[in-house]
Amino acid sequence: MSCSVFVGNLTWSTTSEQLQEFAAPVGRVVSAEVKRHEDTARSKGWGLVTFSDHASAAKAVADLNATDLNGRAVHVRLDRDVVETSHNVFVGNLPWAFTSEELNALFQAYRPTECQVLTNMYGKSRGFAIVKFANEGDADRAIAGLNGLEVQGRNIECRLDRGPGKGEEVSARTSVFVAKIGPMMTDEALGQLFAHVGQVVSAKVNRYADKKAEGWGIVKFADAAAAKAAVETMNNVPSSPGQPGIKVRFDRK
Repeated sequence: MSCSVFVGNLTWSTTSEQLQEFAAPVGRVVSAEVKRHEDTARSKGWGLVTFSDHASAAKAVADLNATDLNGRAVHVRLDRDVVETSHNVFVGNLPWAFTSEELNALFQAYRPTECQVLTNMYGKSRGFAIVKFANEGDADRAIAGLNGLEVQGRNIECRLDRGPGKGEEVSARTSVFVAKIGPMMTDEALGQLFAHVGQVVSAKVNRYADKKAEGWGIVKFADAAAAKAAVETMNNVPSSPGQPGIKVRFDRK
């Protein structure tokens, strides 16, 4: 039996210290951590609390589930390695002004473990989101209940997230998605940045209608080996002096 409990539906402002104080009455807390995104340090809306013994963890589930923490009824259950076992739902066609907080409220009845509207390097919505669930049943119910729902004048799309490697072998992919590239990056410069990895067939910086860079692009290589090398060696390499390190993964399209 686990000594750790998962605490979900946290407010974005809840801190690890507040989470520890919340859990302390039921037993000795060894650690309490609100999980955060590595790139923005923004809360993921859930945390893990580890107790010194199994009995305290069980008591936390019995006494604290559905109780209030900073104005929200939190979900408390024994930890099941939520990150590794999560079931993701892709949410598309979101209104551009729709926030992660609004997304969390929309999905709250289906017990998500994490709701995040994806943004570019300027913090602007990319029009879609990923919502994570601890089990397949909650994910399926959310899709059934919300797919096609009108939200601020748009009918949103909800489906299981295919992610990298589903429907296609990742090892066969020749294109990579590159995020956190500098605002002055050109197609030519993006291609040159990856030229030493392998033969670049094309490099494209995605842009808004006003031609301003969105902060990401796609690089296509002549072979899958070069794409794999790019993913393995180019993460956290600055796109230009003074810029943060880029993020590279296989393109999901």
